[in-house]
Amino acid sequence: MEETSSKGGVKKDGTASPFDRIPMPEVKGWLNLKVSDQAKPGNHSRKASLLISIPKKIVKLATRRNRLKRLVREAFRKEVTIDLDKIYQFRVVQEPKDPEFNETRDVVRRLVNDQRGSP
Repeated sequence: MEETSSKGGVKKDGTASPFDRIPMPEVKGWLNLKVSDQAKPGNHSRKASLLISIPKKIVKLATRRNRLKRLVREAFRKEVTIDLDKIYQFRVVQEPKDPEFNETRDVVRRLVNDQRGSP
């Protein structure tokens, strides 16, 4: 296993983690969102692209990571005002206590609305 230094995931051999190339907004809670205007590769289906990252370093148990992914995915699906031409990248930045669906939905809605309000 390779070791990383405290400089944002940069390994001692000088290479960076793939997530270091994705600048994330400032942390406000346990979940972060970045929206890309990139064209979606492939068949351009009418579903919004959704990427969810939950690092094992932050949430140790796989069952908790899977539950968080399901909660975020369902909250995103229920959000009705989503631009289908964008890529939504969610990342858990700190372990939440034990979020229920309503709390997760509110966090996702707030992040999407905040992102829409910024340039």
